[in-house]
Amino acid sequence: MKNTEDRMKKLHYIIGFFALIYFAIYIFYLVAEEPKFSVDINPANYFTKEKIETGKKFINERIAFSITGFILSIILLIILYKSNIFYKIHNFVKHKFRYTFLISLIYTFLIIITINLFLLPLKIFSYYHLKAYKIIVTPVGLFFYDYGIHTILQALMFGIGLGFSIYIYEKSRKLFPFIAGIFFFIASIFFMVIYPVFITPLFNKYTTLNHPELEKSIKQTFKKAGIIVKNLYVMDASKRTLSGNAYVSGLGPTKEIVLYDNLLKDYNKEEILSILAHELGHYIKNHVWLGILIFPVTNPVALIAFFYLFAIIIDRLKKQNKATTLFIPLIIMMLLITIWISMPFVNAGSRRMERDADAYSLSITKNAGAFISSEVKISSKNTYMDYNPGLLYKILYATHPSVVYRIGMGEAYKITNTENIKAIREKNIKIIK
Repeated sequence: MKNTEDRMKKLHYIIGFFALIYFAIYIFYLVAEEPKFSVDINPANYFTKEKIETGKKFINERIAFSITGFILSIILLIILYKSNIFYKIHNFVKHKFRYTFLISLIYTFLIIITINLFLLPLKIFSYYHLKAYKIIVTPVGLFFYDYGIHTILQALMFGIGLGFSIYIYEKSRKLFPFIAGIFFFIASIFFMVIYPVFITPLFNKYTTLNHPELEKSIKQTFKKAGIIVKNLYVMDASKRTLSGNAYVSGLGPTKEIVLYDNLLKDYNKEEILSILAHELGHYIKNHVWLGILIFPVTNPVALIAFFYLFAIIIDRLKKQNKATTLFIPLIIMMLLITIWISMPFVNAGSRRMERDADAYSLSITKNAGAFISSEVKISSKNTYMDYNPGLLYKILYATHPSVVYRIGMGEAYKITNTENIKAIREKNIKIIK
């Protein structure tokens, strides 16, 4: 007994040691998260007063939707856990299927479906809120189709993930944190690879870009970075949104580029190249892999630490003589809370990557004017946002640098007239409110 306790203490120390190293590396990475620029930025020079005021109001309303959805989800999960509403269904599934994995998958699937049905009125309200601000143009029928597909995919992913985790927990409690942590790490990589190929086509239609001049310019820009463009696609984003965007997918030196059709309608060639150069920057700087390694929700050390805590809590709850699968509502609640708590870390890492991709875009296109005009269009044309949000919003919600910061970066690049982004970083920015 004493030897077992000693081994557990050593395990505590090992996990704690690696967790501390992970957080130390993470904090070190974020030290230079927002370099400063020597430019005075007045948002009123780029956006109308109506845009600035309405943007703040809109963002506050969207935050209210987010917080309300989170609180309602937690309340429902507590009710499901305490009241055992699905107890009979659980027993029925348990008698029909012998395998823990299948029992957990089906039970989790039903719970996720229930949560999404419970949140549907809020989602409908949110949908009409976005329609009122003319952010989206999604028809009602398409909204329900999207929500249905999203719900099923989410239920399947949660079901497979928790099904596997509980199966491993039942088989080996000692190895559970490590096997589950590594499984979710590998699953994160797999999901990021398959999502653009197999999931996004369920929601959108892709056609080949029919614009020879733009295609030539895109390929030349990517060639500078040693990237071969395999295919250029246009996605019918305009059936849902009025905003413009693009993304690059593929592993290795060969890439596929997807443009929102709104880009071709509302942006000129130089602005499109600036946006694509930003996306290229993510790949050149290995942000996909870096994100997997440093974000708490995908980092293997953080995942192992989470599942270790998961095992301790479930071990204590098992004294209630309940089947492990009956704790699934509580496990999902733990996941949601953990994701919420980790958001400041995820957001900070994301802002760092987005800022570095902006810097790369400027360095490869050498077109600060297009960079600034594209940023102004993205953040004001058919959308609303807080152009210079406060610290609390930044910590909890901001995945990108603020708009005035990004414009400041472009303006500073104009002044320095240099490709050396480090020279820009050494300056100081002053925002005129």
